Amino acid sequence: MSRHTRVVPSVPARPTLRRRRDLLADGWTDRGLARAVADGRLLKPRPNPYLLPDTPVDVVDACRLGGRLACVSELVRLGVFVLDADGLHLHLHDNREGVATPTRRTRRHWDRLRRPPAPWTTSVEGFDAVLQAVRC
Repeated sequence: MSRHTRVVPSVPARPTLRRRRDLLADGWTDRGLARAVADGRLLKPRPNPYLLPDTPVDVVDACRLGGRLACVSELVRLGVFVLDADGLHLHLHDNREGVATPTRRTRRHWDRLRRPPAPWTTSVEGFDAVLQAVRC
């Protein structure tokens, strides 16, 4: 490695949701989806979206609760050191109450995002996670 080579750490990719209609358009059937969920090849955190089985637990929990991973929870997923990472921080949009009851300590964020994520993403952008962490 030359002395001018810069090593840039890799950032973990954000897991993405797959909607039922997208999977059906890709050739899946309802029976095939049900079998994949039963076999553990797909996760179904709530009605409609599906996730791959290697999706981090915090992301699955945020999706199950109807939101996106946010604040210090997303920073931890990105490999950023935080002082207090207890509980699950999630962003709920449009004043959504959530679709399930949390099973652990949860901090909900309702603020308007500076960089709105695409509908199929499972977490807020890193920039918004930092802003949330500063205010949290």
